[in-house]
Amino acid sequence: MHKIIILWVLVFSVAVVWADNYATNARVEQVERTMVITYDLSKTTNVRLLVATNMSNDFKEVKKVTGNVGKNVPAGSKRQITWNVLEEYDSFVADGVRFKVETYGSEGLFSVSASKKVHFSPGNLQYHPRNKVWRFAPSQLDYIGVTNRKCSSTYDGWLDLFGWSASKGSAKFGVSTSTDDIDYSGSFVNWGTNQIGSDAPNTWRTLTYDEWNYLLKSRPNASSLKGVAEVKGVNGLILLPDNWECPTGIIFKSGFYYGDNFSHSEYCAKQKFTATQWSKLESAGAVFLPISGNRYGANVYSLQYYGYYWSATERDSSYAYYLHFHAVGAYVNYYSRNRGHSVRLVKDL
Repeated sequence: MHKIIILWVLVFSVAVVWADNYATNARVEQVERTMVITYDLSKTTNVRLLVATNMSNDFKEVKKVTGNVGKNVPAGSKRQITWNVLEEYDSFVADGVRFKVETYGSEGLFSVSASKKVHFSPGNLQYHPRNKVWRFAPSQLDYIGVTNRKCSSTYDGWLDLFGWSASKGSAKFGVSTSTDDIDYSGSFVNWGTNQIGSDAPNTWRTLTYDEWNYLLKSRPNASSLKGVAEVKGVNGLILLPDNWECPTGIIFKSGFYYGDNFSHSEYCAKQKFTATQWSKLESAGAVFLPISGNRYGANVYSLQYYGYYWSATERDSSYAYYLHFHAVGAYVNYYSRNRGHSVRLVKDL
């Protein structure tokens, strides 16, 4: 007996979803016993197709698909996905069918101890003092820069360099240009206790001293899973997930620059990635920590030279530990709590 597909299209729609809306202009047509979805893709990324019936929101990913679907789909217009319906189902009655073209990134797994793995947030932490709102940077490459000198409790803009977040001082979550150690006193208060974007409080947290060290030095194959680079004109440190598989056509050079001197140009000397190349790396789970500087009072230093990322661990009443990196190395050090550093949060697996 032949399989039969019957399409009762009372309401037939196709949508594209994802926060960055990389897929647009989707349309759909039936071609014999297949459904063909055509769409435009502005960024090389991962793509999947989902379907729901009876005008419901119960979307399920379909598997019997070919074409521009799966990992690292190249950007371009008129991308196509062909769904062979009768390989997926013996029969299919399409009453009120809705399709969804969804782009997504790979959440890489990173070991931070022998028994614990985490996902990194999609960008550095940012705060809008006037609106009292937390979010992650729109892109892993984004940083605020010298505008952090405007840091204050009433500033009408975004900040991303924070003093160490402690329980007793007046600089709540490090949002202050004070250089007085007492304003950053007490035990650590995690930035992840806040609602960040649409994520509920305590979804995210800050890595400890031991976890940063394990990630950099002790996890299996640690030396091969990090390296400095210039990405789309931004200097930083790339961290690769435990189960790293380098995308086809990309060469990643682990490690650091080994010259006699170094400057901001040595990141590029080590390796340089275009926007398209970075899209492939990011889709494979790579994390980028941009060099967003170091604030002291109302002054910002070291932009594109040195990276400073806070840990959750104090050294004593005046100092706390942080991830420090530059073109020739990365390690955990300590600095005065009143310094404004970047914050990159993680989520436990």
